[in-house]
Amino acid sequence: MKHTETKTGLRAKQAGALVVGAAVGVTAAILAAPRSGKDTRDRLKQGGDGLLSKLDHQGKEIDKGVRDITKSLSKLKSDTHKDLDKAVKKTRKVVSKTAKKVRS
Repeated sequence: MKHTETKTGLRAKQAGALVVGAAVGVTAAILAAPRSGKDTRDRLKQGGDGLLSKLDHQGKEIDKGVRDITKSLSKLKSDTHKDLDKAVKKTRKVVSKTAKKVRS
């Protein structure tokens, strides 16, 4: 796994590959089976409906993951700003005290 690749991104790729593989397999199996045209179309429609349902579910999971990551990053950003503000104030106090000592 690349350093820039997140677990959510990897899961999304795996889910996408799984769905595409399943769709290809189901379609090939249905088309290879000896059935009437109407029956084949009905089975393909059912398979397509199932695929759409799975894609919808995966999309919702990915969306939730992205929202969770965004929320975490926003909190991290806020916490970092607060920590930096505290560090700057502390540094200013130290510099000010040191400057007074140097002057005296």
